[in-house]
Amino acid sequence: MIDTEDKLFYLESHFPLVDKDALLEILVVCDGSIEITESMLSQQFERVADPITQDDIKSTKLKEEVVNRETTGLVVDQSSNIIDTDNCEIVYGDERQIKVEQSRKRKSEIDIDLVSSKKMNANHQTSLNKFTSVHQSTENNSLATKGVNLATPTLSKTITLHTKKEIEEALPTVKFIKNFLPEDLANDTLQELLNRKALFRGKEFVIAGKTKRSSHNTAIFYENNSDGVGYDGEMFGLQKEKGQDYSSNLKLCQYLLEDKVDELMKSYTKHPYESDNKWKANLCIGNLFESNKNHLDWHSDKLTFIGPLPLICSISLGATRYFRLKKLHYKEGEVNLNPIYNIPLPHNTLLLLLPGTQEEYKHCVPTLTDSLLDQHPFAKTTRINLTFRMIRHELVQNRPDCPKCKKPTPLVLRRMFRKVASRGYYFWGCPKSFPNGKSCEGFYYADFSLLNRPEANSTSDKLMYCTKDIKKASRWVAENDDEVLNLIKYSGDDICNSEIESGLKDDANNDD
Repeated sequence: MIDTEDKLFYLESHFPLVDKDALLEILVVCDGSIEITESMLSQQFERVADPITQDDIKSTKLKEEVVNRETTGLVVDQSSNIIDTDNCEIVYGDERQIKVEQSRKRKSEIDIDLVSSKKMNANHQTSLNKFTSVHQSTENNSLATKGVNLATPTLSKTITLHTKKEIEEALPTVKFIKNFLPEDLANDTLQELLNRKALFRGKEFVIAGKTKRSSHNTAIFYENNSDGVGYDGEMFGLQKEKGQDYSSNLKLCQYLLEDKVDELMKSYTKHPYESDNKWKANLCIGNLFESNKNHLDWHSDKLTFIGPLPLICSISLGATRYFRLKKLHYKEGEVNLNPIYNIPLPHNTLLLLLPGTQEEYKHCVPTLTDSLLDQHPFAKTTRINLTFRMIRHELVQNRPDCPKCKKPTPLVLRRMFRKVASRGYYFWGCPKSFPNGKSCEGFYYADFSLLNRPEANSTSDKLMYCTKDIKKASRWVAENDDEVLNLIKYSGDDICNSEIESGLKDDANNDD
């Protein structure tokens, strides 16, 4: 998977007139697709044919070129769509300069200064109370890009949720708790982890034959690592890191979290795919962000070790940064215009991501001009995020290998979401990619019919939770996913296997 920073650098090199923050927002709208983003931008901006370097961008010569372009005016075809990033809508027509709305009340338009640092400011956040629906143009200007309908291309609305009520009403599978840990424990844990920063390593991955490192650093901690479980090594690029046992401070955090979850689950009805056992915080993934330049890309957590419908507890320590959530699925044939929810996470905040969150949402820690909201008294700009999870040992013991790879390659558990006909089915996919970029097609559908059965826990069988029969495949659909529920209601078993297989290929080839 190509890192977002690499995508942004590529886009910046071809579209130097567009501000990085704006590029990031448009890339998110286009669901991370460079091709769709390029096609959209090419309608409004001249594309630099030859890639340029970061030094070129800073050079006087390029700045003079930008000034010349700004002086002569930006020529836009009469049929093109002009992105109004402040108001999150499209301005149509034969305008020769990009215009934005300075104020919703005044409705006055001003020219964008393409040379200033505010060339194309995509900071259009608002509180939930002030959120209003985005105006959609009725004009038919479509962008034919790989069958994607961009008749009314626009930016996702960004909504900043400030209070517990706003967060939990907008995101039903999220619980927000400020000052969760005792103050001394929160500060002691933060200081301990700052002193042990050497434990946090950058994730490594290969793009086009070159080894890249992640923007942030990661460390893995276990309640007890005596069983030698290596948590998703291929996902974290930390194959040589076996993890650390919990310190006394992390154990205290674990006990407080387990008590909180136990209290919460008393009023909660578990799904059959969830573990029958009491939730245990036996795994902790720590992410270290030393400054606003460090980020975490959009993703949903892989389910391989934590199983379907996991519960994840996330504790934020140190500087206050934005955490973002966005619905994964959207109307087929369109771009993802679901709202982006910004949640400011101060020091000692607990965010509980309840079962269904990983299936329905993706999340990130962005690098934006204003994403560092407040420094911490002694951690300064550093933020450490501790995400506690429960390892499902029955899945670890019976994790299947790829049926197509010559060497044993453990498969990764994921859930389909892109196409309505296949949304909700779990599958085991191969994480291996070939040098030419084609993904391995080795897979099984997931079959959880034996989960939580006593006989399953005492048996080792790598095909225990696998099937090639779609009729035996396990599926979970959110209770508010009307698209899928209506399709199931009115189509029943008439949904073609080919439609489901098409959805499988779509999801398997996109690492979200």
